[in-house]
Amino acid sequence: MRSWFLGTVCVLVLAASAAALGNAPPAADAPRELAAPLAESLYFAPAERRLFRRAELGVLDNDDLFEAALAAAGACDRDARDKYLRRFGSWCDALRDQCARLDDRQKAQAVFLFLHHEILHGKYDFDCSRVTDAVDRGDYNCISSTVLYNALAHAVGLSVRGAERPGHVLSVVVVDGQRLAIETTCREWFDVLADPQRLARFVPPTGAPATPDQPRTLRDVDAAGLVAIVYYNEGVDALQQERYAESIAANFKAWRLDPKSAAARGNLLAGVNNWSLDLAAEGRFAEAMSVLRAGSGLAPEHRNLAVSIVAIYQRWIESLLRDGRYGQALAALDDGAAMLSGDPYFADAASEVYRRWAADLAGEGRMDEVAALLAEARQRFPDRPELAQAEAEVLHASQTRFAE
Repeated sequence: MRSWFLGTVCVLVLAASAAALGNAPPAADAPRELAAPLAESLYFAPAERRLFRRAELGVLDNDDLFEAALAAAGACDRDARDKYLRRFGSWCDALRDQCARLDDRQKAQAVFLFLHHEILHGKYDFDCSRVTDAVDRGDYNCISSTVLYNALAHAVGLSVRGAERPGHVLSVVVVDGQRLAIETTCREWFDVLADPQRLARFVPPTGAPATPDQPRTLRDVDAAGLVAIVYYNEGVDALQQERYAESIAANFKAWRLDPKSAAARGNLLAGVNNWSLDLAAEGRFAEAMSVLRAGSGLAPEHRNLAVSIVAIYQRWIESLLRDGRYGQALAALDDGAAMLSGDPYFADAASEVYRRWAADLAGEGRMDEVAALLAEARQRFPDRPELAQAEAEVLHASQTRFAE
């Protein structure tokens, strides 16, 4: 599993920090819709639509896990999916024969040995999150190996689920009423469990240290949550490659499957943040604000998006003022104020736009326009001393010119 913070690196100093982006509290429920332009790459193949319908009904379980993980990995073509399902069915049949007379702990070990001897005959690969790659190549990481282990363990009648912490996921099997942690990335795991000294020193390939009580310290994730992690990892990859719309779509799918996932939500919002900042760096300010407006709809309480909104507006307004586009600057600030009602920046900036516009008009001797503009400004912002001072200066300049 990818560490969530890998996807929150911001491209401008004006952006919020990665840690702050990740610290936003998870939402109680994932959103039902993703607005444009965030939905640019959002598409549900028929196999995915079935997966999400079952998840939304609360009936997606370990019976669906392998097929759902195939859909998340992009194996949505019927022929390709059927090929993998036939292989999976043959493994389940072989395991059922092996486990027919075993107790639950023996079954848990038999499934583990089968997984590593018959399927995962390759190597640990940090990037191998898709079960299709694990099946085809025999390589694996913690999420692909956990999905495969859980699906096979369920097929032989074990009670099994996933458990996660940032950057890592593992299996948990209930044996004699006790929760048994299964580190699916460690080929010698049952030997490690039998040796307290080895267990105390064990560190899985992810670098997350193991402890005997780790099932009680991790967050449980069901079948939908495991599939969500597959989508989340796809989102991290896309974000690192600055494929923002794809990253947002993948993390949105992860969030819908697991609404309590702070990682998926944090990475989705990091994608929104970084995309908007990249657009702003290219001078595409209106597009940047469109991205942030849609992102704010997903997380209106997210302070760091608000920070980015103000930072981008600062650059946008300065750009407009340099070109003398005062009316456009005021219109943009009105939109920003509607998005972030109560933020003092927008009133301050609008007042400054009026002042600078009036100064330019006065320099051209267009005093009637100056008077009308400042009257409008005073009506909108009656308590702004800088506007009163600007009006007094204009009046003085007008009187001086008349006297001359």
